[in-house]
Amino acid sequence: MSLYDNKFIEGNLQNESLKEIWMNPNTFSYNRKFKLSDLKGKCKDCDKGNLCRGGCKQLSYFATGNMCESIYCNYR
Repeated sequence: MSLYDNKFIEGNLQNESLKEIWMNPNTFSYNRKFKLSDLKGKCKDCDKGNLCRGGCKQLSYFATGNMCESIYCNYR
């Protein structure tokens, strides 16, 4: 797990299979339900936002508090 915060726990392999966790439409919603309007900061107006989606979620979250705002963008 690279997002070290309890709010990113999507399941428990002792209670359900990896397939069950992965196939649950409510897990990993930060990726599955991404919208361009989720982008923040300089990413908000970037024409590559639909491609990079704010960059690495872990880095963005722990650097800015938002998973959709990359401070180390390669496109800017």
